[in-house]
Amino acid sequence: MTDNSAYLSGKIPISEFDITAENDLRMALNLTLQAQRDAGVINVDNDLPLLPLPTTSPSFSVPEQILTAFTLLSPTSKTSVSSALSKTQPPPDINPPPPPRPPNFFSMLLMNSPAHPFPAYIT
Repeated sequence: MTDNSAYLSGKIPISEFDITAENDLRMALNLTLQAQRDAGVINVDNDLPLLPLPTTSPSFSVPEQILTAFTLLSPTSKTSVSSALSKTQPPPDINPPPPPRPPNFFSMLLMNSPAHPFPAYIT
């Protein structure tokens, strides 16, 4: 291959995944070309350069993104968002806890008279 601008994958890599896949293909081709040079083959094409990966900006968490977006709002929009958020209520609990059960007879005996042990036939 003499054209270094040709993409081995057949498409222009746009995403980081596509660029990594293209670079994997180029590394495999470069290894093959190097093996041919090592074997003494003449007129072997030059290695293809690897494509640079895009620089990624630091990713922000969802709360950070929300706060950043909020700071970019106009004062009127901030007031509208604040009042809308203050009116929201959390959703009702789908599985509310069961109501408390009344204590059974034996637990009532334990709670009401801890100084008197159970008779031997109960334990």
